[in-house]
Amino acid sequence: MGWRDYGVKHGESIYARFCQSYILPEKFGFDKGRAHLSCLVVSGQISWDAALEILKAPPYPAEIMQSDREYVIKKLDISEEMFLQIMSAPPKTFRDYPNQDFILRELAM
Repeated sequence: MGWRDYGVKHGESIYARFCQSYILPEKFGFDKGRAHLSCLVVSGQISWDAALEILKAPPYPAEIMQSDREYVIKKLDISEEMFLQIMSAPPKTFRDYPNQDFILRELAM
């Protein structure tokens, strides 16, 4: 089928790799790699100790992360300053914006 290992989870896309390996952990404190490793441990594919060793390493090489960061900033057509402002701003959820969540809450009652 031509499949190849990209070396990191969701490495097939620059956006996915950068969002999951940089933005989610840095801005939201959520590392999807931990959940993935947990699944591998529970299924017996790797040991607990092996998972802990993997977690000690950076999510992916710094030079690729910097390159991905530059690429994403360029593609989003924002400045480095705007990127830093976005990353340092408090995280928001859908509740911070107008929506129709009240309908689901009413249906759940």
